[in-house]
Amino acid sequence: MDTSCPVRTFQLRLIEKMTSDEWECPEIARLQAICTPKITPENEQFVRTYHPGLRCHDYVFVSHPQYGPEVWLVYDRIDYITVAGRPCHTFPKDSGNLCPEGSVQSRPALSDNRLFHNYHINPRKILSPEQLDCLRDLFPTAIGAQVLVSGFLVVLMKSQSDIRAAYHQGSVSEVAGLAVTFNDFSLQPKSRTWISGVELRGGSRPLNGQGCLGLRLQLVDGESAVTTITHGFMADLPPAKPDRIETPELEDLGELSRQNAPIDKEIWLKEEEKRVGTISLTFDNPSRVYPFPTGYMHDLSLITGKSLPSLLPPPGHALVSDWASYSEALSGEAVHTVRMATWTGQAVNPQGSIIEDSVLDSSVIGVQYLWDRSTHSQKASLLWITNPLIARLGEWCGSVLCLGTRHDMLSKAIVFQNYQIQYAPNTDLPVENLYRPVIGGGFLLPDYIRAAKIVAGKQAIEDDDLRQRSMRERLARALGIGRK
Repeated sequence: MDTSCPVRTFQLRLIEKMTSDEWECPEIARLQAICTPKITPENEQFVRTYHPGLRCHDYVFVSHPQYGPEVWLVYDRIDYITVAGRPCHTFPKDSGNLCPEGSVQSRPALSDNRLFHNYHINPRKILSPEQLDCLRDLFPTAIGAQVLVSGFLVVLMKSQSDIRAAYHQGSVSEVAGLAVTFNDFSLQPKSRTWISGVELRGGSRPLNGQGCLGLRLQLVDGESAVTTITHGFMADLPPAKPDRIETPELEDLGELSRQNAPIDKEIWLKEEEKRVGTISLTFDNPSRVYPFPTGYMHDLSLITGKSLPSLLPPPGHALVSDWASYSEALSGEAVHTVRMATWTGQAVNPQGSIIEDSVLDSSVIGVQYLWDRSTHSQKASLLWITNPLIARLGEWCGSVLCLGTRHDMLSKAIVFQNYQIQYAPNTDLPVENLYRPVIGGGFLLPDYIRAAKIVAGKQAIEDDDLRQRSMRERLARALGIGRK
């Protein structure tokens, strides 16, 4: 268990706008704020006042440094995911309106914190099994929780009626140093995608879902494989609003579950009618009875075959060379989402240019945990936001969340994007007046995948050329070509 410091009361700083007329020309002040590379105590209020990503907000807060690098916190609208080098996140939805007034007693925080041995939850670390047990004990009707790096604990319930029932058991505003709020659980699997430059399809006819090529790997046994999502190749996905999220027992679903597995499905590049390979391994047991994410531990499958395509980063983009740790991803370092390009023997884009719609600057906001009480197990995934003016993550399913910036020479893969969460606003402003953040989620990867070597860029093309040249030489020897 992480016991880095004792429990403290949850704190935020309100950053007021400047009231002086020191800057007579607002436009010059705006440009100066945009060009500010780093926040300091001297320029923080200036940036809050004049930067276009903050000045439109009535209230702007900053998280407490006890949670690691500080982040801006605003309500509902995000124009920039980073302002002056500091990430900009939104407040989670406040469900206090579901709490009956005057009829609910507050639960003492002291007794709740004793479960955590009077130490706070570090939101920038993956929770231990013991910490998850404590959360399950505190909220017995919850189906999961989101731990946000800004210092919030969002307890996930099946419905708003469950939230009301939880309030009747006693309201709690803080647990282990994190501010508590409730939300009803909803996420949407996304498989309507632009993937690796071209769409994929399963088998001889397109399925309802489609998928994305993620990375080409050399597995620990030496075999090559390409990653893709599982849910993109499942027919007739159940509705996304769950009645349960637990992993079903095989005997409950029987043959129906096994028929829904993606194993042995052929995967094709849709536009070029080029066969990629066959799904030979999946890390999921999808259900046709219960909705996503029931039965999905990683939403990850592997495509194998004799002629796997090479996967390249967009021209001008950092080469994905290795795996990043989850601690690095949660530490506040820069991250971005990238769609890999499929090498088909032709130029993908003019050399040295970045395909703007293939790379998205992103910001990790926390970790989501969903648990199964019957099996005492849980699944975890990273959560991140991207600029809502540029992308909807529904078009990025299976893409790679990477550590670093798009301009680095090398980057590291973290997870694959599997789903998106519908952001629940705190205000009643019209949708068209909000730049609501796009929240993506990616399940943590199995150790078997993280032990694999990422084969990318020039190396992948050279390996393919070597393999094809070797095949031609073997064929020539078999046919006696070149013998004297």
